[in-house]
Amino acid sequence: MYTRWTGTEWENYTVDTQRIPDKTCYLAVDSEGNPHISYLKSHPYIQDYDTLDLMYATTNIPKTPEVPSQLSNPTVLITTAVIIGTAVAILLRLEKKKN
Repeated sequence: MYTRWTGTEWENYTVDTQRIPDKTCYLAVDSEGNPHISYLKSHPYIQDYDTLDLMYATTNIPKTPEVPSQLSNPTVLITTAVIIGTAVAILLRLEKKKN
């Protein structure tokens, strides 16, 4: 099984359903986000535990859509600038009235 965090939830993917590893399992994720696993498995017909099969499996994981950052939203930037500008203008006006 391969599990990834999408930014909002965990998604589970089955990479290999055929065998459960007897020995060490290795995981690598390529530049496209696809998992690659390799592991050692006892040969089903040979009882010699020194004889192991090298297994490999991979799967294609769908791309997670990018969630736009709140700061990249022009409406949020403009609203924030207006609020900050208004606050500065009010503070300057109050300071001027004090003098």
